[in-house]
Amino acid sequence: MSKAVQEAAGSLDLPAQAADTVYCDINGERYRSEEWGMFAMRSHQALRSLQYETFCGSIGDVGAAFGAVAMVVAAQSFARGYARGPRALVMGGSDSGTRGAMFLHDPQSERRA
Repeated sequence: MSKAVQEAAGSLDLPAQAADTVYCDINGERYRSEEWGMFAMRSHQALRSLQYETFCGSIGDVGAAFGAVAMVVAAQSFARGYARGPRALVMGGSDSGTRGAMFLHDPQSERRA
């Protein structure tokens, strides 16, 4: 996961452009929490906070749809004005070991400033 996030952040000026909000697929499985801990130690410069958002407590474990759901939630937080800041990180993985990450940026953030 650290490698996926570092690759996604490749063009960002960290820590200045770190993620304000993190959406991750932690769902109660032990290995996902352990992976978060390892990621946080290795790649904390990509984050403004170690706090993260997950969906298992609200809409449930969305499985393979996680990336799409998290991307829409992040985009809606930008559009509706309740995002913590102009950048969101969506990070997730599959049971097979594949990991992915993407940074999203609020296109309206420069106009609001």
